[in-house]
Amino acid sequence: MAKNEYRDLVTIVRLNNSGLLECLDGFSTKDAVAHSSKILSKGQHYILVGESSKLIESIMNNGGTKEDLIDAIKYGLCCLDADKYGLDIIDAQIKFRYQELYSKYILKEAKHE
Repeated sequence: MAKNEYRDLVTIVRLNNSGLLECLDGFSTKDAVAHSSKILSKGQHYILVGESSKLIESIMNNGGTKEDLIDAIKYGLCCLDADKYGLDIIDAQIKFRYQELYSKYILKEAKHE
């Protein structure tokens, strides 16, 4: 098992233990955000997924609110499905408050290091 797969499993267990997996019942990425004709490169897709994973982990580690965590997870799912469904990542960033959450958790965390 690769290190990233292990971390993903740990995140799923933590989400399940905190009761957040139920918050995603019925959530559909292709219905949540607009569609785009722009195709992401493999590198861009990899970066988006990595950044969204880091945000989720940061929120979980810093005791973020349930609402912040749910928005970050939904944004992360949109990043995962961006190429599959041709999703507009900018729309996902706006709908799920990516910039706000990034400033609140990632930048705050960086200042304390």
